[in-house]
Amino acid sequence: MDKRSFETIAVQAGQDATGSLTRPHAPPIEQTAAYVFESLGDVDEVLGGRQPGFMYTRYAGANQAALEEAVAGLEGAEAGLAVASGTAALLLAIVSAAPAGSEVLATRDLYGGTLSLLRRQLDRLGYKHRLVDMTDPAGVEREIRADTRILLAETISNPTMRVFDLDRLAGVSRRHGLVFICDNTFASPYHCRPLEHGVDAVVHSATKYLNGHGDVTAGVLLGRADLVAEARKAAIDFGPTLDPFAAWLARRGLRTLPLRMARQSASALRVAGFLAAHGRIALVNYPGLPGDPQHALATRVLVRGFSGMISFEPRGPAGAAERVIAGLRLIRFVPSLGDVWTTVSHPAKTSHRSMTADERAALDIGDELIRLSVGLEDPADLEGDLERALERA
Repeated sequence: MDKRSFETIAVQAGQDATGSLTRPHAPPIEQTAAYVFESLGDVDEVLGGRQPGFMYTRYAGANQAALEEAVAGLEGAEAGLAVASGTAALLLAIVSAAPAGSEVLATRDLYGGTLSLLRRQLDRLGYKHRLVDMTDPAGVEREIRADTRILLAETISNPTMRVFDLDRLAGVSRRHGLVFICDNTFASPYHCRPLEHGVDAVVHSATKYLNGHGDVTAGVLLGRADLVAEARKAAIDFGPTLDPFAAWLARRGLRTLPLRMARQSASALRVAGFLAAHGRIALVNYPGLPGDPQHALATRVLVRGFSGMISFEPRGPAGAAERVIAGLRLIRFVPSLGDVWTTVSHPAKTSHRSMTADERAALDIGDELIRLSVGLEDPADLEGDLERALERA
């Protein structure tokens, strides 16, 4: 395991030597679909794993490998796999961890896109799933059946900001021989390294905090070397290839992850406090607030802050969220997160629109819930923008 500090790994990991007397300080972009071999013997050496090298970017490439090495170092993982999206990373994790016919026991506080993947695609492939309350590990254990093979949770749920007791859930998973998969997108490895809590595999939408600049779509799977090796075989077959330039951009963004997360988390804590004290706000979800019901758990699971994500509901009649969003000027409406630019989204109309109103209500995702991704702006400016929008609403 890499013994360097988190900050040093973020900057330096994946900077591969080329064998030349001199090499570029900035890693080059190998924008190629395939690689040149000098002989059939070289092909055997590379494909047999006896010599380093690449053949075809659907299999692997230098820029993808650099990203994989860097994120694996940050997560403390044996290996990593970079693919075209976070959804692709999760799909590969599931199909590599368990055969068709297996049941995925997932948190009911699930990102809408993940729920769609389970319902519309994995069900067709022969997998089953059930949603349970994973804030109650003892209750999760009672729900395990003979065909349950996978536990699926998120470090911080999207968009309700619930935190899960990864250590206790990992204990449940070990006792029953399950594979525990955790989506760590909201926390990033800066705030939580789920593998250290007993999780078997971690997935990220690298589109979000890992890249951090809103200009890449990518995903990463991290975990044991054997599990990642199986996922790589599946990736070769399914073909969710990450473009070399996108991999290069994601790796470049990763260098500033510690700085961005520290600033965004500190600003989010301040903005969450501002919202919680505001008379026009009915609800604030942020585990960093001392009054949040999960604050004690969050301080155990999360380190160095509580991430830059907040959700809140404005007071008022129906349509209050729409009026607040319309009144924002500095903060943009963007159905994504983790950018250096502060953005808002509306889960009921974007990430969770595939769910019925009753399903959303059962998860405390009301029609007035707004998700706020705090960026790098001065938090005083963000508070001013929110104040003006709330007054106009």
